[in-house]
Amino acid sequence: MEKITKSYEYFLLFNKEVFYNKLSYVWSLVFPIVFILLNSYNERDTMTYTEFSSYLFFFWSFMVLITAADGIGMGILLMRDRNFLKMYTYISGDKLPIVFGKVLSQCFFLLVNIVLFTVISGMLYSQPVGSLLLTAFLILVVCTIPIYLLFLITSSLRIKSNGIGPVLTILVLVLVNFSNVRMDTNSILDLIVYLNPAFVLTHISEVIHHSLLGTTYEIIWLTFLSLALYCIIGFFGYRKLDIITREGR
Repeated sequence: MEKITKSYEYFLLFNKEVFYNKLSYVWSLVFPIVFILLNSYNERDTMTYTEFSSYLFFFWSFMVLITAADGIGMGILLMRDRNFLKMYTYISGDKLPIVFGKVLSQCFFLLVNIVLFTVISGMLYSQPVGSLLLTAFLILVVCTIPIYLLFLITSSLRIKSNGIGPVLTILVLVLVNFSNVRMDTNSILDLIVYLNPAFVLTHISEVIHHSLLGTTYEIIWLTFLSLALYCIIGFFGYRKLDIITREGR
């Protein structure tokens, strides 16, 4: 119970940090809205609801991954480099409430941004968003925490935060760009595609949304196994996470 209370306190602390950081909104909200306007706004009169939904899922995957990379991967690295992780751990007696509070804070920030993005997109394209908002909430429950845990492996690396930021951004863009790739080669390449968190997000979004609408959609069960794998990787990342940098030893 004490750890839950401490996690909530860190959740409130990190909320103040992330919601006052204007740069966070640029990547997670402004960029998707600008891109969707420039890329397909002229097609708004001919775009079907199914096409609109799939289009949003693509951007949702970007928003989840960019907040995971920036908020979890980079965020915890920054705390470690600035010795805040060490200080918070000494205050709390454990790093778990800090990491859990950080994950919950990013989940809440992501929820706010996805709701705003979905509602604004629905208004721009004159499309209903009720079932999409419910889908977004379920995606946050099912997918977001495993993917955030996956990026803990980045925080556990013995590197400086100022050198990994551009690499993470490029990685996110590459993963999202390949989210629509699907292979049927019956080889190891198929597994690599299904391990892509952007593909996992878009696919499970489609599955949940079609289930809410009462329509059928082919389920790739490997994507759900990928979520379990992300949690396992995140567990090892958490175990390896140092509270101080190598230089601080």
